[in-house]
Amino acid sequence: MRRGFGRIASATLLAAVLATAACTASEPLEPAAAAAVQDALDVRASRSTDASDYAPYFADPTVAEALAESARLESTSTVPIPEWEPPYVSAETSASADVVVVWVPAAELPDWPRATVFSLEMDERWFIVDASDVTTGPIPSELVPEGD
Repeated sequence: MRRGFGRIASATLLAAVLATAACTASEPLEPAAAAAVQDALDVRASRSTDASDYAPYFADPTVAEALAESARLESTSTVPIPEWEPPYVSAETSASADVVVVWVPAAELPDWPRATVFSLEMDERWFIVDASDVTTGPIPSELVPEGD
């Protein structure tokens, strides 16, 4: 009788573990480099005027200071940056990553680029070290994630 209970308990536990693993596997994790860019964009969109809010995301502290100063000087009647599609990693090694942000066109910011490629480096965590804009034409195919 005990042996039957043990098998039922083992089978139930195994089923629970497999169900949890299946749920976890069906929810892709956002790569850490893309998450860092997302977080930096969220801070910028909130118009933070505190350089320490930006500092965890940028290798150069003067960038954090410049973003905070820009937020202090901006008009609160306009958007600081347009909305964006979820950032995605277009290239990654153990030491560097390129993360692409495709911007949603905004009437308030007609000259905003179509996309921005953020270059990140790993130093215990991901830091943004550079950015380049895609201003004209289609987004280059090497920057588009597979399946799109």
